[in-house]
Amino acid sequence: MPCGVRTITPEVIAARKNLATITSGLIAAPRRDRQDRSIIQLNGDRPMTSETLLRRLFWFDAATCIALLLILLVAGGPVETLTGLPRALHLVSVAILVPSGALMIFTARRSPLFRPGALLIVAGNAAWTLASAWVALSGVFPLTGAGIALVLLQGVAVAVLASLEYAALRRATEPTSFS
Repeated sequence: MPCGVRTITPEVIAARKNLATITSGLIAAPRRDRQDRSIIQLNGDRPMTSETLLRRLFWFDAATCIALLLILLVAGGPVETLTGLPRALHLVSVAILVPSGALMIFTARRSPLFRPGALLIVAGNAAWTLASAWVALSGVFPLTGAGIALVLLQGVAVAVLASLEYAALRRATEPTSFS
């Protein structure tokens, strides 16, 4: 037999098949220590990616913007009477809510994720939260007790939403880590 030539016997073929099976099993087997932070288990059997969660949060945020917008446009007079918030502040809020809601819808629909839009939404929600605290606590506006409570409550709700969006954005855009 010439040098470097091997005879392929049935045993060699079986050994190669066995090695291929073992190797493919190791490659395909999930690592027990893998931490895929981009997947969130909500109900145990249906995983949701962080990006999907973020998109749903943006849709919800847009829906709340539209709801507040409609309330201010349709029932501005009664809202002003109940809260003490001046009509001019309603109009400023409407002017902010329209482009904010549009950006939220645009960002929620865009694939791949429009990161600058997502960051702007989170920053805008943080600014809205700070502005709400200022409006409620500064004494510049003649708010009623109900007005102060309402402004603070919606400010807290926006802060929670901004926190959830920020956490989902971080998880959606960071690389998967292995430990």
